[in-house]
Amino acid sequence: PTCIPPDSDSLSPPRLRAVLAARSMTFARLAQSLDVSERYLGFVINGQRQSPPLLQALRLHLGESAWRFVVGSSDVLDISELPPLVRR
Repeated sequence: PTCIPPDSDSLSPPRLRAVLAARSMTFARLAQSLDVSERYLGFVINGQRQSPPLLQALRLHLGESAWRFVVGSSDVLDISELPPLVRR
């Protein structure tokens, strides 16, 4: 698969919200899954803080297809390719 560098400058918060909606997942649940606070995750997603490790974890959590959609490399969100939700 193509390696897309984790870069918050290209991350689209509205597209991330679309992925979360397709998974019926809340922002709070995403932050919990990534083991960070909602506030810190929001800062990173909105480009107010830099955290390549967190963006890499987000990329792995979302899967390649969803990540490409979130960073704008693809305009198609194929929900059939989303990995199943991980419940903790």
